[in-house]
Amino acid sequence: MRFNCRNPFVSAIIFAIMLLAVSFSVIACGQKNGKTVVSADEGASVLYIEGNVTQDGKLLSIGDSVRDGALIETDADGLAEISFAGKNAIRVGRSTIVRLGYKSLDKTLKVERGTVTAVLRKLDKLSGGGMKIETPSVVAGVRGTSFCVWVSGKTDETYFCTCNGRIEFVPGGTEKSVIEEASHHEALVFTGSGDSVSFAPAAADMDPRHDDADLESLASRIGEKMDWSRIEE
Repeated sequence: MRFNCRNPFVSAIIFAIMLLAVSFSVIACGQKNGKTVVSADEGASVLYIEGNVTQDGKLLSIGDSVRDGALIETDADGLAEISFAGKNAIRVGRSTIVRLGYKSLDKTLKVERGTVTAVLRKLDKLSGGGMKIETPSVVAGVRGTSFCVWVSGKTDETYFCTCNGRIEFVPGGTEKSVIEEASHHEALVFTGSGDSVSFAPAAADMDPRHDDADLESLASRIGEKMDWSRIEE
């Protein structure tokens, strides 16, 4: 659209009207079916889904937003991949119950049961933020890290693999932390809860429930690649 006007005052008014029209257009594009769509850097959304996956008891679909602090639950055939707060992604495995908090500086992931795999690339490192993973047996702190954690639904046992990166573990009932660094899968098993938790390296024949391909495919969802030759920082 072109305007040919010799009056500067009228031209300024026309320009202002055009700016307002563009602003309203942007606001409209930020809505979907009457609901505001949160940007990738601020919110969380479902990238992939299989079977039945619920958020606070309501079924989720690909493209749905995930509420901060929502309880995510999958059935025996369910699986979901979720991106949040920029370039971070988690895969919620089958028969899993997990709560995801992503808006605070220190983000949280509470795994009650089942398996969660994660590739984290943007956790406000410059601001000192990170993510805290909580299970009945251990609390773990991570930043730019890839990991897999699974919690047994029958025993007080947590399997925690540092797939690539650095993780600080605090077993239940203790104040002393344990730091694990790895460029390629080093796993610990924490057994017990409350004031009585022991841990040891995972047995060689223990099912890890994940492999390189799982991490690589999850990383690709957020446009990233796994570098198994170095420790992610």
